[in-house]
Amino acid sequence: MARASQPVNLGFVAKPGTPANMGKMPMRRLGHIASGSAAGSLHRCTRLSHRYHTGMRCFIAIELPQAVHDRIGRLQEQLRSRIRGVGWSRTEQIHLTLKFLGEVPDTHLPRVIDAASAVAGRFAPMDLTVAGTGCFPPHGAARVLWVGVAPPPPELTGCAEACEQAMAALGFPPENRPYHPHLTLGRVKGFDAGRQARAAIEQVAHFNAGAFTATELVLFQSVLQRTGPIYTPMARLPLGG
Repeated sequence: MARASQPVNLGFVAKPGTPANMGKMPMRRLGHIASGSAAGSLHRCTRLSHRYHTGMRCFIAIELPQAVHDRIGRLQEQLRSRIRGVGWSRTEQIHLTLKFLGEVPDTHLPRVIDAASAVAGRFAPMDLTVAGTGCFPPHGAARVLWVGVAPPPPELTGCAEACEQAMAALGFPPENRPYHPHLTLGRVKGFDAGRQARAAIEQVAHFNAGAFTATELVLFQSVLQRTGPIYTPMARLPLGG
Protein backbone atom coordinates (compact mmCIF):
# COMPACT_ATOMS: atom_id res chain seq x y z
CA MET A 1 0.00 0.00 0.00
CA ALA A 2 1.00 3.59 -0.40
CA ARG A 3 2.71 5.53 2.30
CA ALA A 4 0.74 6.87 5.27
CA SER A 5 -0.23 10.52 5.46
CA GLN A 6 -0.94 12.87 8.35
CA PRO A 7 -4.49 13.33 9.68
CA VAL A 8 -6.49 15.70 7.51
CA ASN A 9 -9.30 18.11 8.25
CA LEU A 10 -12.11 17.36 5.84
CA GLY A 11 -14.20 20.26 7.12
CA PHE A 12 -17.36 18.29 7.91
CA VAL A 13 -20.18 20.78 8.51
CA ALA A 14 -23.41 19.75 10.21
CA LYS A 15 -26.49 20.62 8.20
CA PRO A 16 -29.59 22.34 9.62
CA GLY A 17 -31.46 20.03 11.94
CA THR A 18 -28.39 17.94 12.72
CA PRO A 19 -27.65 17.52 16.46
CA ALA A 20 -24.89 19.90 17.53
CA ASN A 21 -22.89 17.12 19.16
CA MET A 22 -22.91 14.83 16.11
CA GLY A 23 -19.16 15.30 15.58
CA LYS A 24 -18.55 13.72 18.99
CA MET A 25 -20.72 10.67 18.43
CA PRO A 26 -19.27 7.34 17.32
CA MET A 27 -19.60 6.65 13.60
CA ARG A 28 -21.82 3.62 14.13
CA ARG A 29 -24.68 5.98 15.10
CA LEU A 30 -24.37 8.50 12.28
CA GLY A 31 -26.50 6.47 9.91
CA HIS A 32 -29.40 6.75 12.35
CA ILE A 33 -29.29 10.43 13.28
CA ALA A 34 -27.44 12.46 10.64
CA SER A 35 -29.20 14.45 7.95
CA GLY A 36 -27.97 15.28 4.45
CA SER A 37 -26.53 13.21 1.60
CA ALA A 38 -23.78 11.62 3.69
CA ALA A 39 -26.30 9.95 5.96
CA GLY A 40 -28.26 8.82 2.92
CA SER A 41 -25.17 7.14 1.54
CA LEU A 42 -24.68 5.29 4.81
CA HIS A 43 -28.15 3.83 4.40
CA ARG A 44 -28.30 3.30 0.64
CA CYS A 45 -24.81 2.21 -0.34
CA THR A 46 -23.01 0.77 2.66
CA ARG A 47 -22.87 -1.86 5.32
CA LEU A 48 -20.71 -0.42 8.11
CA SER A 49 -18.58 -2.32 10.59
CA HIS A 50 -18.97 -1.34 14.24
CA ARG A 51 -15.38 -2.25 15.07
CA TYR A 52 -13.39 0.91 14.64
CA HIS A 53 -12.11 3.88 16.60
CA THR A 54 -12.18 7.69 16.63
CA GLY A 55 -9.30 7.86 14.14
CA MET A 56 -8.26 5.19 11.68
CA ARG A 57 -6.12 4.33 8.68
CA CYS A 58 -8.33 3.89 5.63
CA PHE A 59 -8.03 2.94 1.99
CA ILE A 60 -10.31 2.27 -0.98
CA ALA A 61 -9.86 -1.07 -2.74
CA ILE A 62 -11.40 -3.90 -4.74
CA GLU A 63 -11.82 -7.24 -3.00
CA LEU A 64 -10.85 -10.52 -4.66
CA PRO A 65 -12.98 -13.66 -4.99
CA GLN A 66 -11.99 -16.76 -3.05
CA ALA A 67 -10.75 -18.63 -6.13
CA VAL A 68 -8.24 -15.87 -6.87
CA HIS A 69 -7.13 -15.80 -3.23
CA ASP A 70 -6.58 -19.56 -3.33
CA ARG A 71 -4.34 -19.40 -6.41
CA ILE A 72 -2.35 -16.52 -4.93
CA GLY A 73 -1.92 -18.51 -1.73
CA ARG A 74 -0.45 -21.41 -3.66
CA LEU A 75 1.96 -19.02 -5.37
CA GLN A 76 3.03 -17.65 -1.99
CA GLU A 77 3.72 -21.17 -0.74
CA GLN A 78 5.78 -21.88 -3.84
CA LEU A 79 7.84 -18.73 -3.37
CA ARG A 80 8.17 -19.25 0.39
CA SER A 81 10.08 -22.44 -0.26
CA ARG A 82 12.58 -20.51 -2.41
CA ILE A 83 12.99 -17.21 -0.59
CA ARG A 84 13.94 -16.37 2.97
CA GLY A 85 13.54 -13.01 4.62
CA VAL A 86 10.10 -12.08 3.30
CA GLY A 87 7.17 -10.83 5.37
CA TRP A 88 4.30 -12.43 3.47
CA SER A 89 0.91 -10.77 3.20
CA ARG A 90 -1.98 -12.71 4.69
CA THR A 91 -3.49 -14.38 1.64
CA GLU A 92 -7.08 -13.75 2.67
CA GLN A 93 -6.38 -10.03 3.07
CA ILE A 94 -4.74 -9.40 -0.30
CA HIS A 95 -6.67 -6.78 -2.28
CA LEU A 96 -6.35 -4.29 -5.12
CA THR A 97 -5.81 -0.81 -3.69
CA LEU A 98 -7.18 2.19 -5.57
CA LYS A 99 -6.43 4.94 -3.05
CA PHE A 100 -4.70 4.93 0.34
CA LEU A 101 -6.06 7.71 2.56
CA GLY A 102 -4.00 7.42 5.74
CA GLU A 103 -5.43 8.62 9.05
CA VAL A 104 -9.08 9.70 8.95
CA PRO A 105 -11.15 10.86 11.95
CA ASP A 106 -14.29 8.73 12.07
CA THR A 107 -16.51 11.82 12.29
CA HIS A 108 -15.35 12.77 8.78
CA LEU A 109 -16.24 9.45 7.22
CA PRO A 110 -19.63 10.54 5.78
CA ARG A 111 -17.98 12.90 3.28
CA VAL A 112 -15.38 10.29 2.37
CA ILE A 113 -18.12 7.71 1.80
CA ASP A 114 -20.23 10.16 -0.23
CA ALA A 115 -17.27 11.02 -2.46
CA ALA A 116 -16.23 7.40 -2.97
CA SER A 117 -19.84 6.38 -3.60
CA ALA A 118 -20.16 9.06 -6.29
CA VAL A 119 -17.02 7.74 -7.98
CA ALA A 120 -18.28 4.15 -7.84
CA GLY A 121 -21.57 5.21 -9.41
CA ARG A 122 -19.76 6.57 -12.47
CA PHE A 123 -18.17 3.23 -13.42
CA ALA A 124 -19.75 -0.01 -14.55
CA PRO A 125 -18.67 -3.37 -13.10
CA MET A 126 -15.31 -4.23 -14.63
CA ASP A 127 -13.66 -7.47 -15.74
CA LEU A 128 -10.19 -7.91 -14.23
CA THR A 129 -7.53 -10.57 -14.78
CA VAL A 130 -5.02 -11.12 -11.99
CA ALA A 131 -1.86 -12.18 -13.79
CA GLY A 132 1.85 -11.52 -14.07
CA THR A 133 4.35 -10.92 -11.29
CA GLY A 134 6.99 -8.34 -10.51
CA CYS A 135 8.70 -6.39 -7.77
CA PHE A 136 9.46 -2.88 -6.60
CA PRO A 137 11.80 -1.23 -7.31
CA PRO A 138 12.02 -2.34 -10.96
CA HIS A 139 15.81 -2.81 -10.72
CA GLY A 140 18.24 -3.99 -8.07
CA ALA A 141 17.29 -5.78 -4.87
CA ALA A 142 13.53 -6.31 -4.55
CA ARG A 143 11.68 -4.78 -1.62
CA VAL A 144 8.06 -5.56 -2.57
CA LEU A 145 6.78 -8.65 -4.43
CA TRP A 146 3.52 -8.35 -6.31
CA VAL A 147 1.00 -9.89 -8.68
CA GLY A 148 -0.38 -7.60 -11.35
CA VAL A 149 -3.56 -6.95 -13.30
CA ALA A 150 -2.91 -7.79 -16.92
CA PRO A 151 -3.70 -5.93 -18.96
CA PRO A 152 -5.04 -3.10 -16.76
CA PRO A 153 -8.36 -2.06 -18.33
CA PRO A 154 -8.83 1.68 -18.93
CA GLU A 155 -11.85 1.75 -16.63
CA LEU A 156 -9.72 0.52 -13.70
CA THR A 157 -7.16 3.24 -14.22
CA GLY A 158 -9.96 5.77 -14.70
CA CYS A 159 -11.63 4.69 -11.47
CA ALA A 160 -8.37 4.97 -9.52
CA GLU A 161 -7.74 8.43 -10.96
CA ALA A 162 -11.29 9.49 -10.10
CA CYS A 163 -10.78 8.28 -6.51
CA GLU A 164 -7.55 10.26 -6.39
CA GLN A 165 -9.26 13.44 -7.56
CA ALA A 166 -12.28 13.02 -5.28
CA MET A 167 -10.13 12.48 -2.21
CA ALA A 168 -7.80 15.36 -3.14
CA ALA A 169 -10.86 17.61 -3.18
CA LEU A 170 -11.47 16.59 0.44
CA GLY A 171 -7.92 17.47 1.45
CA PHE A 172 -6.07 14.17 1.11
CA PRO A 173 -2.57 14.49 -0.40
CA PRO A 174 -2.52 13.19 -3.99
CA GLU A 175 -0.22 10.35 -5.00
CA ASN A 176 2.76 11.67 -6.95
CA ARG A 177 3.28 8.51 -9.02
CA PRO A 178 1.18 7.04 -11.84
CA TYR A 179 -1.27 4.37 -10.74
CA HIS A 180 0.22 0.86 -11.04
CA PRO A 181 -2.40 -1.76 -10.16
CA HIS A 182 -0.87 -4.59 -8.14
CA LEU A 183 -1.54 -6.96 -5.26
CA THR A 184 1.22 -7.16 -2.67
CA LEU A 185 2.47 -10.69 -2.01
CA GLY A 186 5.09 -9.74 0.56
CA ARG A 187 7.79 -7.32 1.64
CA VAL A 188 11.46 -8.30 1.52
CA LYS A 189 13.78 -7.81 4.49
CA GLY A 190 17.42 -7.28 3.57
CA PHE A 191 19.54 -6.78 0.48
CA ASP A 192 20.58 -10.42 -0.03
CA ALA A 193 17.00 -11.59 0.32
CA GLY A 194 15.99 -8.91 -2.19
CA ARG A 195 18.35 -10.27 -4.85
CA GLN A 196 17.12 -13.80 -4.22
CA ALA A 197 13.50 -12.64 -4.32
CA ARG A 198 13.92 -10.90 -7.68
CA ALA A 199 15.34 -14.05 -9.26
CA ALA A 200 12.49 -16.15 -7.85
CA ILE A 201 9.70 -13.79 -8.92
CA GLU A 202 11.07 -13.64 -12.46
CA GLN A 203 10.69 -17.42 -12.70
CA VAL A 204 6.93 -17.17 -12.15
CA ALA A 205 6.31 -14.16 -14.40
CA HIS A 206 3.59 -16.04 -16.32
CA PHE A 207 1.49 -16.69 -13.20
CA ASN A 208 -2.27 -16.32 -13.76
CA ALA A 209 -4.75 -16.31 -10.86
CA GLY A 210 -7.78 -15.99 -13.12
CA ALA A 211 -10.40 -13.41 -14.04
CA PHE A 212 -13.36 -11.98 -12.13
CA THR A 213 -15.86 -9.14 -12.36
CA ALA A 214 -15.48 -6.37 -9.79
CA THR A 215 -18.91 -5.07 -8.78
CA GLU A 216 -18.07 -2.72 -5.90
CA LEU A 217 -15.44 -0.59 -4.23
CA VAL A 218 -14.75 -1.16 -0.54
CA LEU A 219 -13.63 1.35 2.07
CA PHE A 220 -11.34 -0.53 4.46
CA GLN A 221 -9.96 0.24 7.88
CA SER A 222 -6.36 -0.89 8.43
CA VAL A 223 -5.25 -1.74 11.97
CA LEU A 224 -1.51 -2.28 12.39
CA GLN A 225 -0.49 -5.18 14.61
CA ARG A 226 2.77 -6.94 15.36
CA THR A 227 1.69 -9.89 13.24
CA GLY A 228 0.73 -7.64 10.34
CA PRO A 229 -2.14 -5.29 9.43
CA ILE A 230 -5.77 -6.33 9.77
CA TYR A 231 -8.17 -4.98 7.15
CA THR A 232 -11.84 -4.55 8.01
CA PRO A 233 -14.47 -3.59 5.40
CA MET A 234 -16.33 -0.50 6.61
CA ALA A 235 -18.42 0.51 3.58
CA ARG A 236 -19.32 -1.25 0.34
CA LEU A 237 -19.95 1.03 -2.63
CA PRO A 238 -21.59 -0.62 -5.65
CA LEU A 239 -20.25 0.15 -9.10
CA GLY A 240 -23.10 1.62 -11.08
CA GLY A 241 -22.04 2.93 -14.49
